[in-house]
Amino acid sequence: MSPLGDSIFGLSVKGAFDATERSFLPNGSLDTLVTREAVLSGLGGYQDGDAELVRFVLQEAKKVFAIMVHWDFNCTELRKATGLFKRFKIYDEKLPMEQPAPNEENGKFTVEKYKTPLQPPFQDTFWTVQKVNNFWNSQWHFLAPTFSDDTHCLELPPETILPITSKHPVVKEGAFSQVFQVTVHPAHLKFSGVVPPPNIAIKEVRRNDDRMHEEALQEAFEKELEISQVANALNHDYIVRRIAAFKKGEKRYFMSPWADGGNLQEFWEKNNVPELSAERMKETISQLHGLAEAIFKFSTENIRHGDIKPENILVFHGGEKWMGTLKIADLGLAKQHTVATQQRHCGTTRTGAYDSWPMECIMLELLIWLLYVYNELTRFRVRLEGNPDGSEPARRTPFFKEEWGNQGRAARVHHVVEHWMDHISRDQECDGETAMKDLLDIIRAKVRVKV
Repeated sequence: MSPLGDSIFGLSVKGAFDATERSFLPNGSLDTLVTREAVLSGLGGYQDGDAELVRFVLQEAKKVFAIMVHWDFNCTELRKATGLFKRFKIYDEKLPMEQPAPNEENGKFTVEKYKTPLQPPFQDTFWTVQKVNNFWNSQWHFLAPTFSDDTHCLELPPETILPITSKHPVVKEGAFSQVFQVTVHPAHLKFSGVVPPPNIAIKEVRRNDDRMHEEALQEAFEKELEISQVANALNHDYIVRRIAAFKKGEKRYFMSPWADGGNLQEFWEKNNVPELSAERMKETISQLHGLAEAIFKFSTENIRHGDIKPENILVFHGGEKWMGTLKIADLGLAKQHTVATQQRHCGTTRTGAYDSWPMECIMLELLIWLLYVYNELTRFRVRLEGNPDGSEPARRTPFFKEEWGNQGRAARVHHVVEHWMDHISRDQECDGETAMKDLLDIIRAKVRVKV
């Protein structure tokens, strides 16, 4: 292998996302590797007329040249092939090259008998079937994509090597997705004015069952893509920002910062007995205000999240906040995710109030957790459900009940919710002018207005 080939091999990084281990060359590597000296060395030394050939490689075809070096073309082959690419104006911007499909005759493949027409450089007799296939296979090593939050959606061929250097073995499964914790090579992340996070969440959007058609899945993906683009434009501290969206073959993905604190439900479970203080209460009120403001921002853009619940509020550690920073996540696919959340809202008009009702339910649960620890929050949920075995319900029961009266069907706050709000109001933490009492008053007023 040539010195340039050795350098390419040395700087290559193993991709960790796909089942098949393949390596890629990070962005920017060729700028330092493919120099005038390296090109002339690969060509076997300077010859008359090489100035234009070298200029072509350095200004337009570093990747094309490196692909052939990667497959260890000798000097004569490299000079011949580079000249053909220059002649037919095949440069980096035209990659990837399409894979030709050869016909088989007497057990052998021949370049002259491809089913699809070869692109001009490959029509020369210099190119054997093996060389054509080697070029096609090797090009992916140099074409790992760059993910940017200002790109709508990348369309990637299925052969693309993702620039992911590590993947956590634990996968979070959802009804319509699975989420991976990964590390993306920093040279392949481009953020608008901020430092890329060290850990990334990649969500693969999937069918919830075999009956879901491809068209329905694509429609759901496009809807979430559109909503996440609007959410990014809001640039709100309490909304998870989408890093990128991409399709790789038939698979669809979203990328966002990884929530190192999990979600709010998991945070409550891990911190069964929170230590309450005035400073922490102040921080909690500030976070709830931020989440409420985020929901309001959604409503100004005619966005209904439709699935506000503790599992969809993520916790990001960092800084001095004891709870981290809470952010609303899982935008889009809302109509498919409403089963659990419908049990939290009153089923009235689907406006901004549609999301504010479950947010106020979360506020009440958070109050119970703060005052009486997570075990009591579980008891509250069990009483709502009425589970005889005392187990926490897998799905939340409505915070309201529908009743029939003289004027037809009406919704009333669940008696268990009323009981707990009364119980909290008598707690010493709500005695006098306290932040806890003010928060409870807001919750009481809002949930009763909603029903």
